[in-house]
Amino acid sequence: MPQSYLICYDIRNPKRLQKVHKVIIHYGVLLQFSVYYGLMEQHTLKEMVDKLITIINDKEDDIRIYPIHGSTLENWPKEGFSGNDKFLLLN
Repeated sequence: MPQSYLICYDIRNPKRLQKVHKVIIHYGVLLQFSVYYGLMEQHTLKEMVDKLITIINDKEDDIRIYPIHGSTLENWPKEGFSGNDKFLLLN
């Protein structure tokens, strides 16, 4: 069953920042600079994390992934939503 996640990062190097963005945007919707929302199965989350690990410098960079509970599919899609329909915005 898909789980909602909030994905945030602080990447020190501009080249790594661009690479991290390219990976995460494939899995989530950009909410604001360096903050994304994703609806993923566990294996998809692991796939994304595995890709990110190969990019970041763990001494300089920080990526945080928070599970979000209580989101709903009710009244979906939201009026005015322009993102990829496999992702949801929270109520």
